[in-house]
Amino acid sequence: MVREGIFEVIMELFGFLPTGEEIFKFKLKSDTAEAEIISLGAAIARFRPFGRDIVCGFATLDEYLLNGSFHGATVGRVCNRTVGASFAMDGVKYELTKNNGEHCLHGGADNFSKKAWDVLGYDDHSVRLGYTSPDGQSGFPGEVRVTAEYHLEGAALTVRYTAVPNKKTPIMITNHAYFHLGEFGTEVTDYTLRVYADEFSEVSDKRLPTGRHISVEGTPVDFRAPRRIGERMADSPIGYDHNFILSPTDFRESLGRRVGLAAVVEGEGLRLKAYTDQPGMQLYVPRIPVKTPMFNGREQISYGAFCLESQIEPNAPGVGLGFIDAGEKYVSTTVYEAEIAD
Repeated sequence: MVREGIFEVIMELFGFLPTGEEIFKFKLKSDTAEAEIISLGAAIARFRPFGRDIVCGFATLDEYLLNGSFHGATVGRVCNRTVGASFAMDGVKYELTKNNGEHCLHGGADNFSKKAWDVLGYDDHSVRLGYTSPDGQSGFPGEVRVTAEYHLEGAALTVRYTAVPNKKTPIMITNHAYFHLGEFGTEVTDYTLRVYADEFSEVSDKRLPTGRHISVEGTPVDFRAPRRIGERMADSPIGYDHNFILSPTDFRESLGRRVGLAAVVEGEGLRLKAYTDQPGMQLYVPRIPVKTPMFNGREQISYGAFCLESQIEPNAPGVGLGFIDAGEKYVSTTVYEAEIAD
């Protein structure tokens, strides 16, 4: 299906799951950018501002199904690590599936990223996808109706998640796009990064959150002033896989929500700004590549991409955060906006 005009959206069949469910691809186009969204995991498959591909995606459905690194996908019902794969709520302990050693990562083994999302609607510059997370999925209580909306305007791609449970449950949903501002298959360590945060969530050498917020002052994760990603990465035992407690000073409106500037990455003639209405954002620069070809067929390498994942904070339900009551609406909005660098 094609719609003509200043914006163009093309919906096409991307493939079939082994269960027979159809997966669709949506092509969004503005005056300065293109984006591709697939209904498998409500994932960003491509973001191409100013003629430059900056999201690491895959060309075929089979590659998405074989890959375990959440490329571009919507992850939940609770993203990041839930320590010990359990949490307590109202005096009851809930046991979750373990898919990261003894811990639950990005919603557990049965998470959102490999599900066929329903097509709820689309127009000239956006697409809305839906998924119903059943009661007990990966051990989480309650049924949750989730909507993922992608909206392209100019060189800004807005990601909006909403979710409503039928009983109290933790919810924290994010997008796991892997970004690269230049040629895939090269390191991002020479890019400059600025993060608008004075504190971060302390983690152990096994990447487990301790629950403490500490100052970035004097640490390898002090990006209050722009500096190279690789400048002090070797000083961190885990490289970069950290949540920042955001303190933005620059705000904008997106789809009726006020979002603050969380991070700016610049390299190879492009600048990527990440805005969010969430209190935290995870910086992840993968050290161990996944041996799967990327969008343009190149092999992934260590330090070959970066992720900016908006959230509350790691282990949110473990520290009493992120609980949504029955009928209450969870909303998370993130904007990825590209600019030509001076």
